[in-house]
Amino acid sequence: GLAFHNYYDTFREFPVTAYNPNMDANGRAKLGWRVYLLPYLGYSNLFNQFHLDEAWDSPHNLTLLDKMPEIYRSRGIPVRSHLTGFQLLTGPDAYLYRVGDYGSAHGPSLNYLLDGLESTILTLETLPSQAVEWTRPDGDILFDLAHPLDNIDFTGLENVPADGLLTLMVDGSIRSMKPNISPEDFAALATWQQGEVIDASQKDRVYYDFGGSFSPELNQFSHGSTALRNIGLALHNYYDVFLQFPINNWPNYFDAEGKPKLSWRVHLLPWLGELNLYNQFHLDEPWDSPHNLPLLDKMPEIFLSRGLTGGTNLTGFQVVWSPESYYSSPNNRPTFGRITDGDDLTIGVIETPPELAVSWTKPEDFPFNPADPFSEIRALVSDYIAVMFMSASVRAVNPQIAPADAAAMITWRGGEISN
Repeated sequence: GLAFHNYYDTFREFPVTAYNPNMDANGRAKLGWRVYLLPYLGYSNLFNQFHLDEAWDSPHNLTLLDKMPEIYRSRGIPVRSHLTGFQLLTGPDAYLYRVGDYGSAHGPSLNYLLDGLESTILTLETLPSQAVEWTRPDGDILFDLAHPLDNIDFTGLENVPADGLLTLMVDGSIRSMKPNISPEDFAALATWQQGEVIDASQKDRVYYDFGGSFSPELNQFSHGSTALRNIGLALHNYYDVFLQFPINNWPNYFDAEGKPKLSWRVHLLPWLGELNLYNQFHLDEPWDSPHNLPLLDKMPEIFLSRGLTGGTNLTGFQVVWSPESYYSSPNNRPTFGRITDGDDLTIGVIETPPELAVSWTKPEDFPFNPADPFSEIRALVSDYIAVMFMSASVRAVNPQIAPADAAAMITWRGGEISN
């Protein structure tokens, strides 16, 4: 999911974006979206081995078929296979490929999506019986609105994994879809422009895991890593809409001194499934105005950081706020264009210990101390600092990191090489 959104941040559309001579006679890319996604999955070297102007089964490209990355191996597929069950639902009513001007091929953009990011399927994990060669461009499921489930092989419910079929939604969340889903419910999730409203009861019918947070990414080291991962995806989804990270530089969002009236955490709420709470805020008023202050005690669980207990209105999830790092004002837009040090090497959000937590709606974050950025945290934490980089990847950083290395990761345009 993150790779799809990083691709989108580059091309302003989902894969595949291709131009002649990398297209076939039908106006489609000669290689599949999984190949074009490789650089955003950490496989640039493998991507560079492909001849994009040759068919997937050309003598050269066919030799790369057995180099399928492990990330594409879906459940039930043996190790060292070149088959994958991760497929798109393609067609006029679903994931629509377009032929553009001057001999170009394009994937869909978010402007095409009318049904909601969190309620539209991006990728589906199919059973091994429908697995395809991972590099082929036609290796996806053709979706037919008149017969939504006809091209999905359930082969009897006993063959479907007990925890359902994994589905990646456009917002980056992962759900487990029940195998007894009705054609009508499946169509509502597969289509992009039908305008259906997916309510809570419908989600409860089709998902095993509705009501929980996004699926954890391997549960790497704590709730904090999962929360940061989801905050990162939300930041990228926000960026896809506004072409900048929050806070959008509309004058009404800032006071007379150019300081934000509400935290970036409030502005991120719609992309964290908290649209109703977001709509309760008066965005043109300070965080502690008579109207906004009562909302302080409605902090979503995703902002509950390590060491804090439920019911608090404090969070340790903070950006490192300074003109040299993450910074928003009426005259400054935090964008990918400002990150010249590399988004995978540049810190976005950190998890601070409870002693340094802040009120979640207050526009207050961790200040940048260039001489020793993590000195305050180091005095309180001995094991690790959970850190989200601007690529939305999450890692554990040693609190004893050298100050110069920490500063290199925090600054956006310092020109340093992080170790």
